[in-house]
Amino acid sequence: MIEILIAFAIAALALSATLKLLPVGLSGAARAASYEQAVMLARSKLEALGGMILQVRGDASSEEGPFRWQISTRRYGSGAYSNLYLVPYEVAVNIVWTEGGRQRSYTLRTIRLGPQ
Repeated sequence: MIEILIAFAIAALALSATLKLLPVGLSGAARAASYEQAVMLARSKLEALGGMILQVRGDASSEEGPFRWQISTRRYGSGAYSNLYLVPYEVAVNIVWTEGGRQRSYTLRTIRLGPQ
């Protein structure tokens, strides 16, 4: 009889330790899901600017759901490209969101060609 009580006590301790870890795993999964959504949003905003040839230049920003995004386009490098029709631009898409009381962000940068 006492062996059964000891076994139940050990099982209860193991179960309580497991249940204490459950919220940590769930918050990590939620954070990963938000990060994945931010990456997909950044990629879609970058693709909306055009393929390999940049169609839209300048800065833009807005909000979508819990995410705030900002796109900035800047001429890449020095003015050594002044005689070319297509010149390189650095395009950055920054996604910012708040999760668990902390501000998180993801930035996607690339180089695209665009007309002068």
